[in-house]
Amino acid sequence: MDKPQGTKQFHRQIKAYENMRFLESKDARALRILAEYLEPLARFKRYGVRDTIVFMGSARLVSRQMAEAALAEAEENIGLTISIPNGEFDNPYVSRELHIHFHYFFMRKFWFVYLAKAVVLFPGGFGTLDEFFEMLFHRTDSVDEAYDIITRGLTENALGNPGAEL
Repeated sequence: MDKPQGTKQFHRQIKAYENMRFLESKDARALRILAEYLEPLARFKRYGVRDTIVFMGSARLVSRQMAEAALAEAEENIGLTISIPNGEFDNPYVSRELHIHFHYFFMRKFWFVYLAKAVVLFPGGFGTLDEFFEMLFHRTDSVDEAYDIITRGLTENALGNPGAEL
């Protein structure tokens, strides 16, 4: 169909924030990184998460019944997962609203420690070691000693200062 003479055809220009070709490009990497900071921050604020105690690295599983009982007692379960070529999984014990999926490893690491008042690492793989060596730490094989270290540290340094500190 021919257009009438003297009329112009207009093409709707795509807005930058809707341009997926740009957003997925190398040039927009800074925006994606910023999104992996701002989106979790907004979600944590919305759900009132100001402090965390991080448990990571355990390959040991308990029975479904024990895990469901523990989940029922938990107020907020957070899952920080990462895009990897294989081995991704969905943890059924994480609250859906607080399951955050990352592309950038360093942003995932940031969120592990930014709100953390304590971090407990169990035997794990190379990823656990990578995260472990970026923190100052106490080593123990005793559950009672670990509990004492955590509660003493929280009492002395964290309970009076809720929220992240940089």
